[in-house]
Amino acid sequence: MQRPALPAEVLALARGGDRQAFGRIVEAYQGGVWHLAWRMCYDRDEANDLAQEVFLRVFQKLPQYDAGRAFSPWFYRVATNVCLNYIRDRGPKPASLDAPMRGSDDPPPEPEDPGPGPDVLADLRLDRERVDAAIRELPADHRAVLTLYYLEGLGLPDLAEALGASQNTCKVRLFRARELLKRKLGAES
Repeated sequence: MQRPALPAEVLALARGGDRQAFGRIVEAYQGGVWHLAWRMCYDRDEANDLAQEVFLRVFQKLPQYDAGRAFSPWFYRVATNVCLNYIRDRGPKPASLDAPMRGSDDPPPEPEDPGPGPDVLADLRLDRERVDAAIRELPADHRAVLTLYYLEGLGLPDLAEALGASQNTCKVRLFRARELLKRKLGAES
């Protein structure tokens, strides 16, 4: 889901330190940031802390934003760097054999679509859980590229800018992430 474009006046005011204008940025991007943070750490409390750190860093770096460029890729570049640095500095998180696969660390459930019946929903839930479990096993950079491209809806040009890489590099990263995900899903079948 691509974030709505914020008016240039809001961005200019936020760059000047206007907290109300920055609040509009937070409103527009909080869901996407939280989901990116969630995909990086899979822990509700850590994702909340990480999302706050992203917004703090964005606020600090806003004066450096070039208003002649699109805001969303710049924003997600800052967010992705904060998340990847956090994962790198934290190191691997030990997995608990006692922890349930689905529990309090999961993101809030999405509202149900009243269309499909319970049997279809059960199958979809099992598929989603299987994909989520496979994504959790991917390296952080693979999770980031998949999240930004598929969940946040960044196109290749914006993805390249957000990751600080060329479009061809992003295509390769997407390909490798998808292939690794396919292998993990195939191994679970």
